[in-house]
Amino acid sequence: MAVEPNAFMKTTERRVALTSEDKSILKSNAAWGLENAPTMADQFYA
Repeated sequence: MAVEPNAFMKTTERRVALTSEDKSILKSNAAWGLENAPTMADQFYA
């Protein structure tokens, strides 16, 4: 099943009630997520 990323994130943001501080923390760690996402995907889908 394909998921549209922007729609997914908007729904997630609404459901978990992310604060401005939460969003700031997520943005400040975006590079870490991009760096580790391929390894995590390999483990998840292996």
